[in-house]
Amino acid sequence: MKELANLLLSYEKGLKSMMMEENPLLEIDDDFISLVDINDESLDLVTTFNKFKQVAKTSFISFVLAASSGDISQIPTDASEAVKKISNFNQKWDCTAHFGYNLNGFNEISSFSKVKNIKDSSFKETKTFYGELKRIGGDNPVANIKLHNGKWLNAKISRQQALDYNDYLYKEVIILGVAKYSNKSLKILEFDASNIEPYESVAISDTISIFRKAHNA
Repeated sequence: MKELANLLLSYEKGLKSMMMEENPLLEIDDDFISLVDINDESLDLVTTFNKFKQVAKTSFISFVLAASSGDISQIPTDASEAVKKISNFNQKWDCTAHFGYNLNGFNEISSFSKVKNIKDSSFKETKTFYGELKRIGGDNPVANIKLHNGKWLNAKISRQQALDYNDYLYKEVIILGVAKYSNKSLKILEFDASNIEPYESVAISDTISIFRKAHNA
């Protein structure tokens, strides 16, 4: 039972990491999910989401598809570790992990016995992004920036950088660093920030006025 309990904790931690990647400002506690059915001969993970249902559902489906396809290079480390642990459990006890949702009974989305662990190559590129610094710090310091396109950039920084950039919280910033991209999906897998600076965005109407004044000068 201890082995199964540790496995389920890893699964919950992995799902949380995917939700946090979707929205790093979420305050997720332990009762956001309930496991309502575990059968004896196989590992049937039937989940009920109690909070953050939309982002939890999206993250769960992404987790399921990654596990069944073996393309775990696209998901956070905690999530890929959970998939590997489930795979090891399956091999040890000769069983299958079934993923689904609970609606008038168990509805299976996908299943797998052993993770294929498809390899994905990557490349790095120096990039510049613009957005608002929403959160900074942590035990392993990260700068969470909401970009102008609505997506999140979770940049790894040093402790000293966290102290230096703390005054930029809730301000518009420009961030320079090295992005690690997946060759397969072109998704940013990691971002190491080298510099973050505040900047003042200018409205389109103000920009037009500036150009007009320059033209008439």
